[in-house]
Amino acid sequence: MSQIVTINGTVNDLDVSPSLKVGSPPLWRTPEILNSRMVHGVTINGYDYPPAPSGSVLYLPGLPGYGDTIWDQTGNGHHGAITSATWRRLPSGVPVLSFDGGANLVNCGRGAPLDNMPAVTMEAWANPISEGGNANGFIFQKETAAFRGVSFQFIGVRRLRFIVDFVTTDLEVRSDINQYVFGQDVHLAATWDGSVTAANVHLYVNGVEVSGYALQTDGAGARIDDAGGDLFIGNHFFGTRGVHGTLGLPSIVTAVLTAKQLAGHVRQERGLFGV
Repeated sequence: MSQIVTINGTVNDLDVSPSLKVGSPPLWRTPEILNSRMVHGVTINGYDYPPAPSGSVLYLPGLPGYGDTIWDQTGNGHHGAITSATWRRLPSGVPVLSFDGGANLVNCGRGAPLDNMPAVTMEAWANPISEGGNANGFIFQKETAAFRGVSFQFIGVRRLRFIVDFVTTDLEVRSDINQYVFGQDVHLAATWDGSVTAANVHLYVNGVEVSGYALQTDGAGARIDDAGGDLFIGNHFFGTRGVHGTLGLPSIVTAVLTAKQLAGHVRQERGLFGV
C-alpha cells in the first residue's frame, strides 16, 4: 500500500506495508509562527505531524522515514547525514532512528544558527537499551577534535548529563541515578539559559524535572567558540560514544522552554510512542 506524504508542499507517494499504516494519532503541536511565517509541519494520510516549534534551529521529525538523510523542517537546511543508524517505523507510523552503541551517528553540520547558541532547549524521544558506548551515549553533541561545545547525553546508572565547554572550567550538570528505564520510550529534554550558572540548567524526563542533581558545576572563563564543530545526534565527533537504542523527533530551540511547555509536548506526542 502507499501513504501520501506532504513535505514542504511537495507530495510524495510512500510505499509501506499495511501494518505500518498510520492509525489515529493524538493531537500534535498546532501550527506556529517561525521567523514571521506559519509553519504547518508535514502530513501523512491527512494527519498533521508536528511543525517546528517556535524558535527552532533544528527539527528532525524523520519523515518520510527512509534513506541516508533525516530532513530538517525548520527551513535552516541542517539536514542530518546518517552513518550506519537504521530506520524503524513504530506502530503509530512515526519513524525513528535506531543506534547500536557503536559508530552510528547523524551529522547535521555547522553554521548559523547552530553555532554558539545563546540558550537552548534540546528534546528527543528515546528508547535506550543501555547508556550507550562507554556508558556515555550522546543524544546531542556540538564538537570537534579539540572541544565539545554543548552536549546532552546518557551516562552510567541511568543518569543524564549536560555540558558546555568553557576555557577554565566546563559548565556541567548531572542528574541523580535511575531517571529512566531501559527498554521504555521516554521524552528527554535539557534547557540552559546561556549563563555560567549550573543551577540554570534543567533536565527533564517525560516533561517532569529530574528528581535531583548529583553534580552542578558552574562554568568559568570564556565560553569556547564552537563554530568550527559539527552538531552530531546519537554520538560524538570520534564515534565511540554512541546511543544504544532509538531516537525520535529530535529538536533544538534557542530559548528556554518551561516545564509546562515541555509537559505539553509530552501529552501531545506520547501516543506515538506508546507511553
